[in-house]
Amino acid sequence: MKKALMAMGAAIMFIFISLAAVYLLLGEYYSTGFSCSTWINGVYCTGKSVQEVNSELVSRKVYPGITIYGPDDTSIFISASAINHRFDYTEALERALREQNSYAWGFNVFKNLTADYEPKVTYNSAELRKLVLKWELFSYEEDLRVDIVKGENGYYLYNGLTNIPNRENIVKAVYSAVNNLQVSLDISEDPDNFTNMPLSSRDQETIRVFEQIDDLQNCKLSYDIAGISIPVSASVVSSFILTEDMLNSALLEERGKKNDYEGGFIAGGKEIDLTDGYSVFKGFVLDKNGRVILSESRMHDYFAALANEYDTKWLMEEYRNGLTDKIAISSNKKGNGAIFDMTAACENIKKAYLEGTYNQENVLSVALNKDVTIYDALNKLGKTYIEVNMKDQMLYYYVEGQLNMDMPIVTGNVNRSRGTPTGIFNIYNKRYHTYLRGVDYVSYVNYWLGVNKGVGIHDANWRDEFGEDIYKNNGSHGCINCPEEKVSKLWEIVDVGTPVVLYY
Repeated sequence: MKKALMAMGAAIMFIFISLAAVYLLLGEYYSTGFSCSTWINGVYCTGKSVQEVNSELVSRKVYPGITIYGPDDTSIFISASAINHRFDYTEALERALREQNSYAWGFNVFKNLTADYEPKVTYNSAELRKLVLKWELFSYEEDLRVDIVKGENGYYLYNGLTNIPNRENIVKAVYSAVNNLQVSLDISEDPDNFTNMPLSSRDQETIRVFEQIDDLQNCKLSYDIAGISIPVSASVVSSFILTEDMLNSALLEERGKKNDYEGGFIAGGKEIDLTDGYSVFKGFVLDKNGRVILSESRMHDYFAALANEYDTKWLMEEYRNGLTDKIAISSNKKGNGAIFDMTAACENIKKAYLEGTYNQENVLSVALNKDVTIYDALNKLGKTYIEVNMKDQMLYYYVEGQLNMDMPIVTGNVNRSRGTPTGIFNIYNKRYHTYLRGVDYVSYVNYWLGVNKGVGIHDANWRDEFGEDIYKNNGSHGCINCPEEKVSKLWEIVDVGTPVVLYY
């Protein structure tokens, strides 16, 4: 019995010593690797070496690079690979390995040892600096100027001496962002990243001249033309400003030679004479007191262009689009079909700049010329009619609002006072194979559509060409001459009573 107890004790002792030896051996094993139940940054590290854990942690850490945003929607992307960006947990892992008690692994079985470490970040700082400074944001040397520039919306001030990027501050900000693993950085948020350069006396004068221009451009007037609002925008006013390239012709202008605005100039709210003295600064002509000058003849040219654009042709298009049912037609048979009194409109804008009311919101109505008649197109024309545009020398036939045919024409000779009458008429008869007789002519035509008294639409086989400006010097006696192959088709389908609108 005694021997049995001794044998059992010896066996227990042997097992205990064996287990102790195994425990110690595992403790020794864990001295070169992480202890049991160790988790670092979510990675199971038990028994793994520093190099193994570091490799696994690095593979899980992704940094694409950084996008740097600047003013005016500028940006640049620098990839991590371009600067040899690297992560390394070795230092933190070695420290953790040294601080662990490898022989306490048995106690760790019953608890998880978790830890989170930040990696050491390394990159080529010299390459990062080089890439940042290649950014177009820093290509500003040629733009270190103050200038007045013409744009689509008038003149604007370019000031390249403000908000100049501070290279060193921006590079330091990028270094800090990369160190903190930021994927984006907006350098415009920090005012220290930009600086201003001092203005020279010439720069200050440029700003003074621009402030005058900007005030003149700030015109809040608009014109109402048949319900359409036409603003006198900055781009319009900029065309009134006298510049160096206009100076020679301006000096030759004689007051009232071509019109009441020729030779007229405005500066500082007063009419001036260029011969009293002027100067040129950065392409702008200034009066003797250094004030920006407006050309009255340029104002007249603008309103003349408006009169040419907003004419009966424009109203006809508005009518077809259902935007108006009134048509204005000038009775002038000399080729001038202007319907709006743009001289009065020009006088209004001139008055506004002389009185200083141009920057007050006001809608000015445009009066009709005295020789203009307003027609109720809806009742007079309807949707099926013949349209004769004598300015373009074209005839159109519309059926239920849709273009059915068109053709080039030759109308009355305006230089011999034989201009074709204007207005809205109706086809009053149709004749086939007939003679046209006048004081000094007899002409045979195949197709005739009577429009107004002795004026009609007919073929003209004696002509080889139609359209363009033939009517000005080699026009008809007042009739609408057409190519036979075209007018023959029109003659077949047009009924007596069909409305005809004629205008320049």
